[in-house]
Amino acid sequence: MAYRELSKAEKVARWFNQRRIGTAMLHKKSIRWFQKKTGLSNYQIQWLSFAEGVIITIIIL
Repeated sequence: MAYRELSKAEKVARWFNQRRIGTAMLHKKSIRWFQKKTGLSNYQIQWLSFAEGVIITIIIL
């Protein structure tokens, strides 16, 4: 099977997808680091994030 050259749009889409995956992995690593430092469980992290969102919303409004 012969491989064809990728179009410009396909190259851009592939580049954005790689960046998106890299950002997600960075986010995962930072959450794991924070959990190790604080000793919080996944459930506690979810409540903390919810509370943070509520507080920011109240400040903005």
